[in-house]
Amino acid sequence: MKKILYITNEVVPYRTRFFNLLSKSCDLKVVYQTDKTGLRNSTWRHSVELNFKHIFLKGSFISSIIQLISLLSKKWDVRIIGCLNEKVEILAMLYLRLFHIPYYLNLDGETFFEGDSLKAKLKRFIAKGAKKYLVAGNEAAKNLRKAIGNIDIQVYNFSSLSEQELISHRHSPCILTGGSNTRYTLVVGAFLPYKGLDIALEAAKMLPDIQFKFIGANKQAGDLKALRDSLDIHNVEIIPFLQSEELYKYYQNCSFFVLPSRQECWGLVVNEAASYGTPIISTWGSGAAVEFLADKYPQYLAKSGDTQSLKDAITCYLKSSDAEKNDYSKYLIEKSKNYSIEESVRRHLDAFESC
Repeated sequence: MKKILYITNEVVPYRTRFFNLLSKSCDLKVVYQTDKTGLRNSTWRHSVELNFKHIFLKGSFISSIIQLISLLSKKWDVRIIGCLNEKVEILAMLYLRLFHIPYYLNLDGETFFEGDSLKAKLKRFIAKGAKKYLVAGNEAAKNLRKAIGNIDIQVYNFSSLSEQELISHRHSPCILTGGSNTRYTLVVGAFLPYKGLDIALEAAKMLPDIQFKFIGANKQAGDLKALRDSLDIHNVEIIPFLQSEELYKYYQNCSFFVLPSRQECWGLVVNEAASYGTPIISTWGSGAAVEFLADKYPQYLAKSGDTQSLKDAITCYLKSSDAEKNDYSKYLIEKSKNYSIEESVRRHLDAFESC
């Protein structure tokens, strides 16, 4: 079996499920930078067991670097750096490049390399040098090639859902009956700048006849409520946190789902909504939304950070006919069939075989 070392930042359930399955087909060891949950709900953090070899880096930043270099220097068939933006992993990549040690770089979707800003140039520099790139989605792979040249890329279909869950979801889909205004509009995400919930709030104010439910702000729910109240918005309900089995009921019962991201690599909530056929309105700032919608439904992708553009995309959907809404729902279900944890594992194993 191939010996794989995978470096990542923290424990999250969707990635843990992926590692659990991947470890059945290779000798996998995962290195976590921290065992802290950050802004995530602790119950959600511990909802999946880590059934694979793993280690948490301990001590100071310098200590973590020393531990990581020691691990990277050992014999592995494949070393994978799982995050482009963490200081520990950036230094690890520079070390590997300095000593000509081959490694793979994982990118969970779009990484927004474009532009001539210092930040964009640094990101392009940091991203260069990997032996192979594991990239979520074809759109992100195309943009990466534009940014850093003709590189060896293995595209994988990023997802938090198993094949069995996808089957279950499409047999209990969102049912679009009674018109779009008879139910609520769903927004899911943490109240962090890159998530764009402030943009969604402003759009909600421009659409007072539509009821919105915001789910997932968790520890920042108080701040989100304060912003809602300061904007004098009365059509938004804020629900701090729900476990996945509870959240799925909201996907099924909403009129449509809104993801107002400014910039995020992927956005697994797109996979979740699509698996039920729940109509999606998003932005060009979500890698998953671009992957799912850009080719066939670009009218439902708003400009990032643009309230009027998001409002226009929502209005465009509301004005579509019932037949068009149902076609959109069916398209999302069909598209989501190819995005499973199992398929992601298969794509990774294909990449490992070529090493």
